Amino acid sequence: MTNIISERKDDYDPVAEVYAAAFLNELEDKPLDREYLNKFKDLVGKEGMICDLGCGPGQIARHLKSLGLNVIGIDKSKGMVEVARRFNPDIEFFCDDMTELNVGDSAWAGIVNFYAIIHVTPDEIAKVFDEWKRVLVPGGYLLMSFLVGEDIEHVDKLFNQEVDLDFYLFPSDHIIKSLEDSGFEMIDSMERDPYAGVEYNSRRGYIFAKKKD
Repeated sequence: MTNIISERKDDYDPVAEVYAAAFLNELEDKPLDREYLNKFKDLVGKEGMICDLGCGPGQIARHLKSLGLNVIGIDKSKGMVEVARRFNPDIEFFCDDMTELNVGDSAWAGIVNFYAIIHVTPDEIAKVFDEWKRVLVPGGYLLMSFLVGEDIEHVDKLFNQEVDLDFYLFPSDHIIKSLEDSGFEMIDSMERDPYAGVEYNSRRGYIFAKKKD
């Protein structure tokens, strides 16, 4: 199977700087995102390592760090990782692929993945969730958010830079079933409308899940 993530690994590199400028402080305008991250902190506690997977410029990792969690960030884009390191020098960031992580089994106590499955095809989603389960400790927690829908949208220009990106939207029930098939149990799920004038005009889905012991 063709790995679209690997083929397009550098597409965010040309826009990393301007992307960071646009999104580094986005949580200020997203109260529900902050609320769910705070709930995640309460669930996982302050022991063990948390990974902000698909970290972009590191805004989620920075918030988790401010809550007292041990956190690292991982992104496919080298440009994003470089920006994240510069803006967050007290957090470690690495380049890696969420479909095949260079991490040992049961390495992390929790994963936060915010809007980072948008470049994962429906055929790849099971592989991604299997990999997340592998790297979580038994009973480890997952908090993820995603764009809700059934569309595939191609983007060839982002922040006035040429890119080659497909954005995948998923129904919530599809994500829930795929997680359960991979060995996660659901804790909570919900959807919300986008924040007008702040976000792309698509519903947002949130899921709390736990790796089965």
